[in-house]
Order: sequence, then C-alpha cells, then structure tokens
Amino acid sequence: NMNRTIFISTPTDDVMEKQLRYLRELLLLMLPSFYEHCIKLSDGLDLLFAHRWILLCFKREFPERAVL
Repeated sequence: NMNRTIFISTPTDDVMEKQLRYLRELLLLMLPSFYEHCIKLSDGLDLLFAHRWILLCFKREFPERAVL
C-alpha cells in the first residue's frame, strides 16, 4: 500500500552529491579521525563506498515502520 510506504525516486546527481555532502559533515562531527584518514587518500572524500549504500537505500520503497 503506497499510503504506508516512503518512496524515493531515482536520485539525480545533485541529490546524490547533497547526500554525500551531508555524510561528509556527519563523518567530520562523529568520526573525525576517519574523516582525517579520508582526507589523506587521494579520493577518500568522494566516499565511493557510501555511494552504493545511498543507491541501495534510496532507490526503492520501504515500509514506513522500517524507515523509522
């Protein structure tokens, strides 16, 4: 039932970059040593490992209870 689901359509590149920017900010606040480690890598703050997570999380429907 669509009334009880949260649906996120296919994210655009802008939406994806915004979500990755939020993740970078969270890393800086919550895991500063990991953030510093990522800075030392040539493309560490691209967060390519998290890109897949975001795609998996936001390109499908989830029951509202599962999201909350």
